[in-house]
Amino acid sequence: RMCFLVLPVCLIMGTFVVAVKLNTLPLTILRHGFVSNVAPPEMIFDIDGCCPPLLGAEAGDVSAAANYSVLLLSRPGMPPPRVFWVVLEAQPEPLAPSSLQVMEGLDGDGNTAYLAGSTLAAQAQAHYWLQTHGFSSETYWKMQHQEQLYRRALPFAATLTVEGLQPYGAAYRIYAVAQNV
Repeated sequence: RMCFLVLPVCLIMGTFVVAVKLNTLPLTILRHGFVSNVAPPEMIFDIDGCCPPLLGAEAGDVSAAANYSVLLLSRPGMPPPRVFWVVLEAQPEPLAPSSLQVMEGLDGDGNTAYLAGSTLAAQAQAHYWLQTHGFSSETYWKMQHQEQLYRRALPFAATLTVEGLQPYGAAYRIYAVAQNV
């Protein structure tokens, strides 16, 4: 009988100690490994409208595949970020998913996303990426000064290959998050 009282109390206390000591829940560690917000990769959205996922210039018939490109910044010395993405049907307007839901391939309601995937980002030349995607040299200058490009942050680019979109009569929203691997 004591086993039914002592064992659960010890389990609860052990979980509490691990959660406080490591600043994360033990179930999160088991499912996702150690999660940290130390030096996270950054997706840039506040510099001249830069840099949401953009449809590649070579996109013609998206029924086969559409390649979206995203520019992000990561701290020097960090491994290349992994970019997770989900595609949600835009009609009706979807509830925006959290970063954890995007990583798990879910929409904002916890349902399976229309499409989902992940890709590893590669180091990129920010000025070339910006020129290729129609941004001005002023955007690059702002990145160098506001984000301290190449001093505090290194640019990475990821190409999200999205297959299986309906080319006509459907609208989609793409949500992407990045994580240091």
